[in-house]
Amino acid sequence: MKRTLKLRALRKEDAELTWRWRNLPEVREFFSGHPFYVNPEKEEKWYEKILLSDSPNATFGVEVLESETLVGVTSLININFINRSAEIALFMGDNNEYRGRDYIRSLFLTLNFGFYELNLHRIYGKIVTTHKKLIKIYQKIGFREEGITKQSFFRNGVYKDELHFGLICEEYKSINY
Repeated sequence: MKRTLKLRALRKEDAELTWRWRNLPEVREFFSGHPFYVNPEKEEKWYEKILLSDSPNATFGVEVLESETLVGVTSLININFINRSAEIALFMGDNNEYRGRDYIRSLFLTLNFGFYELNLHRIYGKIVTTHKKLIKIYQKIGFREEGITKQSFFRNGVYKDELHFGLICEEYKSINY
């Protein structure tokens, strides 16, 4: 079954679902944005902040068009309209047979929005160096390694290195995805 994904604004009613996702072990392990368990009240406060502002962060739900089912959350954070740059961050919800493909499609939707709708010049991010599968995805899409921050990510009693990567709009356009 082919699934079509789209970006959409998050809604208050999404909070219960995303709250559950943000507490999943696989999300907490690799998502650097917030290492703590999230309670419903904290998720509500986060929603209050993001629902009313698109700058300096733009956060979207990732939805399956055919079923109108929310499957992930994606963000462009620290949007800088002078330097025309932003950091990308995203996570997918419940693990299912489509999770990997949905992640890649969500990544492209977010990049398209950043480069074509916001006219950004550069999108960058960071990945824990132990997340080899995700690093390969970003490299395949065209992101280039820009450096490593040593022992900057602490999870489960261990410091880990973070890979910094970036993608320039012209390089992205040459991919023809």
